[in-house]
Amino acid sequence: MSASRGKRAAKAAGLILALGKDHLSERVRASMPRSGSGNNSSQKIRDSFGSMRGVTAKIAQMASYLDTRVPKDMRDSLAQFQDNAVAVPFEEARKVVEADLGSTLEDLFDKFEEEPFAAASIGQVHRAITNSGEAVAVKIQYPEAREAIVADLKNTQALSTILKFVFPSMDVKDMTEEISTRIMEELDYRHEAKVQGLFYEYYQGHPTITIPKVYTDLSGDAVLTTELIEGRSFRDIHDLPQKILDGYGETIFRFVFRSLYQLKTFNGDPHPGNYIFLDNGKVAFLDFGFSRSFTESEMSRFMEMIRYMVIEHDPKGFRKSVELAGLVKADAPISDGEIYEYFQPYYQVVMEPIPMTITDSYSNSLLTHSFDRKSELSRYLNVPKSFVVIQRINLGLYAVLASICATANWRLIAEEIWPFVMGGPATEIGQRELAWIRDRDMQYRNS
Repeated sequence: MSASRGKRAAKAAGLILALGKDHLSERVRASMPRSGSGNNSSQKIRDSFGSMRGVTAKIAQMASYLDTRVPKDMRDSLAQFQDNAVAVPFEEARKVVEADLGSTLEDLFDKFEEEPFAAASIGQVHRAITNSGEAVAVKIQYPEAREAIVADLKNTQALSTILKFVFPSMDVKDMTEEISTRIMEELDYRHEAKVQGLFYEYYQGHPTITIPKVYTDLSGDAVLTTELIEGRSFRDIHDLPQKILDGYGETIFRFVFRSLYQLKTFNGDPHPGNYIFLDNGKVAFLDFGFSRSFTESEMSRFMEMIRYMVIEHDPKGFRKSVELAGLVKADAPISDGEIYEYFQPYYQVVMEPIPMTITDSYSNSLLTHSFDRKSELSRYLNVPKSFVVIQRINLGLYAVLASICATANWRLIAEEIWPFVMGGPATEIGQRELAWIRDRDMQYRNS
């Protein structure tokens, strides 16, 4: 292993192990500068991790918002990986664009801002104007990102060893393969353009969900050009009235689950840097590189688990379902009730048709529960490929909603979306969404 690759692996390992222990905040405090030490802890974190790409940067993104027990200055420092990581110089970015798109920057665009307005785990984003006068966002992959990530992922034994440390009782082969596959897909901007195009086509005209249009003629393997959408970032909405925040939260919730159940695709990167909030109540969703599509069989299993857990309240049926899904080893010497109770926290927001505020306490408890190896059942758990990305709902979506204290009757909203219920609209947004669905259906029939 090269020295640089070894350093990347060491940093990734340190962050993964911090995420994987019983109390994330204690591990992070132990591995990062202390707030009161008299040193600039934010700058030290930036110096240590700021230039890292890919896997390590994505773990840092997660650490910045998943566990609010991490000191705020440390979370703020790690939050740079959401949209403010260290960018590459403009001339390096120019070379990537021109090599990928086969023409000079001046020929490709009427105007192009040299300073990126965002930079994240594997790429930076520049504002530009097309030759036809449209404002766009041009995402450019870091020149070294692919080489570094490919080199790291080739060392699957290292990733397996780290995951085995965090999940000692599990067969981590599927987890390792799934993570590697999704990260490699994220390096393929043509794949991301295709996925984003799917979401864009489906959500056109939606009352509160906006997906930026993709400019395929200005996109390639390492360049992705999309419609530029201006608005508030996640960090800029917290002073808004709670009613507005609840609306934003409901829209994010609807987007995740409607995409899952209708498109059978999950945008597996629900972190604060991937949303733009508009004054008309809409939310624009960005970054579709880390996504996964599911088969009919996989979707049937997800829905079966929900039915047994929250509608029929059937521990025996739920046990059979999670065994068939591969989440629990068959014939584990654990009672049906214990298995049902173990998984219940993940369904808490939709267990009863009553309003619930998603709090930091709830989100943190899911994180702790997910990595808790003290339960007797943990010896018989596994994470099949189809559940690796979907787990980001529990660890990502609810952390985002908790950070704005989003309140809603999540169960009734979910019943609007679940194909096996198809309940009536529970909110004003639900009424508008139903009208949008009917209009879409009518256009489809008339086409």
